Amino acid sequence: MQVEKYAESSAQIYVLGNKVDCDGKFDQAEVEAFCNEKGAKFFYVSAKTGENVLTAITHMAKKLTTIFPKVEKK
Repeated sequence: MQVEKYAESSAQIYVLGNKVDCDGKFDQAEVEAFCNEKGAKFFYVSAKTGENVLTAITHMAKKLTTIFPKVEKK
């Protein structure tokens, strides 16, 4: 995975499985095993219907707020 080669070791990895609204032709157990091995968070999403997109983005935003503390405006 190139992210392991080029990103900082503290990088948060997210895998978005698109087209959840279609009949999937992938092995869910294999995807979950890959994500567990890499320490990645996985979300099934649909760009077409918007299903689970907000959930994935909200999770990422919440994670960012724990990584980067709130900055007070002057």
